[in-house]
Amino acid sequence: LDALTGETWGNAPASMSDLPDVDLRHGLVLGLDAGRAGTALRAVDLAGATVRDLLTVNTHLRAVAWGEKRLIDYKGANGEALKAVVILPPGYRPGHRYPTPAWIYGGYQVRSLDGNFVTDDDMPGFYNLQLYAAKGYVVLVPSMPIDRGRTPREDYRQIPGGVMPAIDKLVDMGIVDPDRLGTFG
Repeated sequence: LDALTGETWGNAPASMSDLPDVDLRHGLVLGLDAGRAGTALRAVDLAGATVRDLLTVNTHLRAVAWGEKRLIDYKGANGEALKAVVILPPGYRPGHRYPTPAWIYGGYQVRSLDGNFVTDDDMPGFYNLQLYAAKGYVVLVPSMPIDRGRTPREDYRQIPGGVMPAIDKLVDMGIVDPDRLGTFG
């Protein structure tokens, strides 16, 4: 808003990251504010510097206890350096082995914790991996590089080469219970 008006508005949310529409003729800005408290479509009246919520969704996220995300380095089946994101449940206790679902999507590669759309806290519904961590699971998102030079049917045969070494690493670290594993994605 500062860039549009040259002024700072006291009660306008600083986190309105997406401005879907600006109507300077009527003095209104529509903004989308998404985060751990849900998502709100807001109208900001520039003349009075007032903010009005037009629509709010996913407000149940306010009650979710969020887990800690960690970046794990490991070696793939072919010895290549790979990364995985691990979401630890709230109240994580080192040395306690947790049930673990691994989110599988062939070809996906983790680079860092920043800008990782798969582990974004704003993902909707069952795609929000924090919801699984909140229920006491360690959630694993491994890198799964695929050599696209092969025939399409062979692509999926490469997925375990990224997934299984990540699971083995977490078992060795004492985080994952090897008898309580699952996949989804």
